[in-house]
Amino acid sequence: MTICKSIFLSLIFILLWRTNPVHAQEISVMTYNIRLDVASDGINQWSNRKGKVISQIKYYSPHIFGLQEALSHQLEYISENLPDYEWCGVGREDGKKAGEFSPIFFNKRLFEKVKDGTFWLAEDTSKPGKGWDAALPRIATWVQLKNRKTGREFIVYNTHFDHVGKVARTESLKLIAKQANANSSSMPAIIMGDLNTVPEEESISSFKQTSIWQDAFEFAQIKHGPVCTFNGFSASHPERRIDYIFCNKYFEVKRYLVISEIYNGVFPSDHWPVMVTLSLKK
Repeated sequence: MTICKSIFLSLIFILLWRTNPVHAQEISVMTYNIRLDVASDGINQWSNRKGKVISQIKYYSPHIFGLQEALSHQLEYISENLPDYEWCGVGREDGKKAGEFSPIFFNKRLFEKVKDGTFWLAEDTSKPGKGWDAALPRIATWVQLKNRKTGREFIVYNTHFDHVGKVARTESLKLIAKQANANSSSMPAIIMGDLNTVPEEESISSFKQTSIWQDAFEFAQIKHGPVCTFNGFSASHPERRIDYIFCNKYFEVKRYLVISEIYNGVFPSDHWPVMVTLSLKK
């Protein structure tokens, strides 16, 4: 009788585990500024780091990841070495291949692309150009994805804000929020990227106070790793959290991780990747 009861309870547990919607609806997301390829970086130039970046992404296997500062040839290398992923995005200089991309990669076995696009963070969002007091053209890339198993759809935005223009950073966040609220008022949505902004800056604090967006760092049930996300290729760099993942009310933030790994003295990038696990609510 005891053995039969034990077997029965085991079967019940297995059935519950397999039908638990939380597991089926969890999405892992990573934002990663990989640092563009410039010879002046010396030991930290891309040729010395690219294998480490691939190794990291393969090991952590995010379902979706967004990159910043990625040049065309860097994207080609990453795409070739991560065949399970499809990606979308354009260069910010000409809307094709010139300049830095803010691409979004997604596991093509898990998700199907519904539609995608890129807009410029400027007064005119439809064409390449600088906005407000920005030093450089800046973009946001987005993709609407469909879960191949459940049919659930959601939108992901990836961006890289200007490093000089304070007004540009504030207006860029407002612009993305406006676009996201218009496109996803009744749909799960994620905003991620290098915002070149610390949490105390007005653009971030006002955004969190007046919108539906949750800062994954603050809402995560479990957090691990350092607070800072920018390392400047130095273990002693002052702590700055400038890389973010936000999600709207349709998600619950399960886990938040800053991956602070150095390989034999070589940093994979001058930023640490940030990875979160999100659970889609019913």
